[in-house]
Amino acid sequence: MNIIKNYLEEKIHNKLWDSLESGHFPWYYVKHVADPSDIKDFQFHHTLYENGHQKSDLFYLCHPLLGKLNFNELIRVRINMYTRKENPITHKWHTDSEILHKVALYHVNQNNGRTEFKDLGVSESEANSIVLFDGKIQHRSVTQTDAKIRVNININYV
Repeated sequence: MNIIKNYLEEKIHNKLWDSLESGHFPWYYVKHVADPSDIKDFQFHHTLYENGHQKSDLFYLCHPLLGKLNFNELIRVRINMYTRKENPITHKWHTDSEILHKVALYHVNQNNGRTEFKDLGVSESEANSIVLFDGKIQHRSVTQTDAKIRVNININYV
């Protein structure tokens, strides 16, 4: 697991954040997080790329992130949004794909939510930081209690 702070230039990061929290960004409700059987919480997301195809005209938003990654093929690029909870909710352990892959998890905004990695520790939601890790590592999200929304961009690639 590798955590890189100040991943994007501040101006580029701020433009990305402004786009995602503008009130005009299309978020899609999902009645579960990580596992369809785990319905104790929900999230919103927007899939930009999946299964070899661009899924959104907003795919360009992730170009600054992709331009700094070394990859051969994208599997999925998805932006996740969690809403504030009174008490933190810890989601189920999971991996993003069954195939061998890598993950880049970009924290868009600052909050007290986090991502936990089985046997490896925690990545706090620090704005403009990215966590790079092997996709076979189980991980889980924990919701925030201090910010209205927690936004991250999840990139799966080989």
